[in-house]
Amino acid sequence: LTTISSAIFSQVVAIDAPAYGTSGNVVTGTNLYAASEGIYSESEVGATNFITPSTAINKIEFSVSTVGTPTTFGNFNVYMKDVPLTTTTLATGTYTTTGYTLVYSGSITIATTGWVGVSLTTPFTRTAGNNLQILIERADNATHAGYIFNCVNGAATLNSRRYNNTVALSGATSLAASAFRAAVRLSKTYPNDLGVDRIETLGKIPAIAAFPHSIKAVVTNYGTNTIAA
Repeated sequence: LTTISSAIFSQVVAIDAPAYGTSGNVVTGTNLYAASEGIYSESEVGATNFITPSTAINKIEFSVSTVGTPTTFGNFNVYMKDVPLTTTTLATGTYTTTGYTLVYSGSITIATTGWVGVSLTTPFTRTAGNNLQILIERADNATHAGYIFNCVNGAATLNSRRYNNTVALSGATSLAASAFRAAVRLSKTYPNDLGVDRIETLGKIPAIAAFPHSIKAVVTNYGTNTIAA
C-alpha cells in the first residue's frame, strides 16, 4: 500500500533586520491622524514570493514594541503597490493613493507586543522585478498615546516617510522623510496549517534502561482557523 500526500503551507516573510530602533510615528501613529509609507526591496520580500494569485499576500503584521491606549484603532487603511527596483527612497512631500491597491480598510486592535496585524480584505499579488511600497492611513480622530513600533533600516537611508499630527488627512497632507521604516511581516495564510517547527530529544540513550523517555515538539498554528490541542 502506497500513500501519496501533499500539503500547501503558509508563506511568511519577516522584514525586521537589521534592527533600527523604534518609533511612535509609524504604522498607527499616536496623534489624532497618522499616515506612513515605506519601500521594501524585492530582495527583502523575496523575488519569487507572492507573485501568483494563489500565493498573494493576504496578511500583514507589524512589530509592536510598546502598547498604548486605547487599543482599538478605527479608520485604518492599508495600501500596496509595485514600484520599480530603482525606486528606493521617499522624499518629504504630499502623498497620494494613486496607483495603490486598497488591501485593507477597517479597524485594528493592538493589545500586545510582538507581531500584530490584520488579514487583508483584498489579497495583493506582487509583480516580479519590482519593489513593494506600502502606505498606511489612520484617520479615526483619536489620540492613541504610548504606542511604539520596531523599525528596520534598508539599503536606502530614507526609505520611509510619515505624518503624525492633529490635522485631518487630505490631498494636501505632507509626509516627512525618515529612516525609521516599520518592520513588517507579510504572509500568505491558509485556514488550516499546523506546522512542527522543532523536535527535541536526546541524541543517544541506553536501550531499555532509559525507557520511557520524553520527546518534545514545538508546534505553531500558521493557519487562520483555531485548532484545539
